[in-house]
Amino acid sequence: MRKGVELLATKNPFNNIYTLELRFGVGTDEIRELDMLADCLGRVGSEGHPSRMFFDALSALSTTLSATAEPDRFVVELEGPEEHMDNALGLLGELMTFPAFERRPLRQLRREIWGYRRISRKDAVNVGDALKEHVLYGKNSSYRREIGPPAARRISVGRLQRAWRQVQAHEVEIGYVGTKSTDEVATAFASKVGLPAELAPAVKPVIYPRVLPDEPTVYFVPRRDAVQTQVASALYDLVRLREVEAPALGRGNAALCFLVDIEPLWPSIKNAIRRCRGSVRSIRSRGPPAAAARRQRSHAPRYG
Repeated sequence: MRKGVELLATKNPFNNIYTLELRFGVGTDEIRELDMLADCLGRVGSEGHPSRMFFDALSALSTTLSATAEPDRFVVELEGPEEHMDNALGLLGELMTFPAFERRPLRQLRREIWGYRRISRKDAVNVGDALKEHVLYGKNSSYRREIGPPAARRISVGRLQRAWRQVQAHEVEIGYVGTKSTDEVATAFASKVGLPAELAPAVKPVIYPRVLPDEPTVYFVPRRDAVQTQVASALYDLVRLREVEAPALGRGNAALCFLVDIEPLWPSIKNAIRRCRGSVRSIRSRGPPAAAARRQRSHAPRYG
C-alpha cells in the first residue's frame, strides 16, 4: 500500500465472513501499558460513539473487534460480514483517531487484575511455573514483566492514550481473509482508517537468554496449604518434571521446588528436604503469629 503498511490477502471460498487483522510493529517489551490497552479497547468507544454506543454500533453490523498484546506486536482484529466491512472500518478509524478513554473501565480493569493476581498466587501450578521462569530467565521472566496491581494503579487514562498513539506510529502488517480483492481492501482501508504519514520501523523480536545458576541449586517455595509437592529438575536445555508426594516434607508441609542438575545430587537433596521439614516445624513451634493471637484474644469469652 505504502511504506510501512503491508497488505496480505487470502480468499475465503466458504462464506461471506471476513477477518481483518492489523499487526502493529511494537509490543509489551517496548510499551508495558499495552497489556492494559488491549483489554481497555474492548470497553471504550470513540468521540462519535462514546462508551456503549460504539459496541452497539458494531453489534448492529454483526461485527466483533478484539485486541491482543504480544511481546513484539499489538494486534487489532475485525471480523464480520463482507457487506458491512466498510462501515466497520469507519468505526475502527474513529477508535484510532478519536478514542474516548474513560476512568470507569480502567478502574474495573484494575480490580480484575487485583482479583486475578490474588487467585493465581494460590494456584500451586501457576506458582510453580512462575518459579521455573524465575530460575530460567531471572528478571526477564514473563511473570515479572507483566503488569500487576501496583503498576496498574499507576497507569492513567492519559498513559493509555499515549500508548495507543505510539502503537499507531509503527509499521503495520494488514492480514485479510475474505472475498474482496487486494485492491478493494486497500482502497477501503485507506479511505476509512488514517495512519500517520511517517511510521517507525517495527521492533525486532527479543529472545531472552537463560540464566541458569553456575552450580547445582535448590529453590524452595513453601506452601502451607499444599497437599502435594512439585519437583522440577532442569539439566542444561532439558526440562523434566517430577511429582513427589507430600509425605516427603511431612503432612501439610508440601512445597514447590525447582531443582537444577538434580540427578547426581539426590542424597544432598534429601538432606535439604529434611532440613526444610525441620525449619517448618521450628516455625510452628513458636506458636501463632501476633495477629492470630490478637484474633484469639478478641474472640475469647468475657465474664463480669
